[in-house]
Parts: sequence; structure tokens; C-alpha cells
Amino acid sequence: MVTTDMIFYGGVLLCVGYLTFIFTMHFVKSKKRYAIINQARQEFSIAERDKEEAKKKLYNKIADVYGQEVLNDIKNGTIWIGMSMYLLILSIGLPKDKKKGRSHSGKTEIWIYEPLKSKDGSIIKEIIIKNERIIDFL
Repeated sequence: MVTTDMIFYGGVLLCVGYLTFIFTMHFVKSKKRYAIINQARQEFSIAERDKEEAKKKLYNKIADVYGQEVLNDIKNGTIWIGMSMYLLILSIGLPKDKKKGRSHSGKTEIWIYEPLKSKDGSIIKEIIIKNERIIDFL
């Protein structure tokens, strides 16, 4: 009888030891994951701060070169004929799709966006760019 009890309790002790080992391994992995996530959060926060600083510098440069009114239009998502494609990207972002073409007078692209409202209230879906400037929108 003593041997069966010893075998039983030995098995229980072995199971408890195994479960303790598994729990410890999961705890260690979880702690490592938490440290990695925490580091990623810190790096993301630094990147966000750097992005905002770069944006401020860019906006200041735009205000210096083009004036405060143009900067306000860009911040408000306004576009206009003659606007450079770089200011367009700052104003409303990158297009969801592009169609490229070429003519004797230069490279033409049609930038396709989700529907936007223009200053006059009309809906814009496509912006035509030629030689890196807006020449029309539809």
C-alpha cells in the first residue's frame, strides 16, 4: 500500500512540477513580450514627436515661400489649378490609384481619390497632373 501511495503522490508531484515549469516559461515569455511592446511604444512615441516637428518645419517653410494663405489652404485640404503635386500630397494625401500617360508636351498622370469636395461644393474624384502641376480635376 505504501508503494502505491508513493507512486500516486510522486505522479502528482511530477505533474505539479511540470505545470510550475510551464507557468514559469510562459511568465518569462510574457515579460519579454511586454518589454518589447513597451520599447515599441516608446519608439513610436518618439517617431510621432519627430513627425510633428518635421511637419511644423515644413509648414513654416511653406508659409515662408508661398505665404500663410497657401499654408492655410493646404491645412484645410484645398486644391487648385496650378498647385504642385507635392503640395497636393500635403493637402489631401496620396491618391488611392494613378493612371499614367505621356504626350508631346510632357508626362500626364490622373490621380484617383475617394470623392472630395472642392471649394465651390462640386465633387472631385480625379485630379489631372501634367509636369508635376494640377491642370484639371473631375
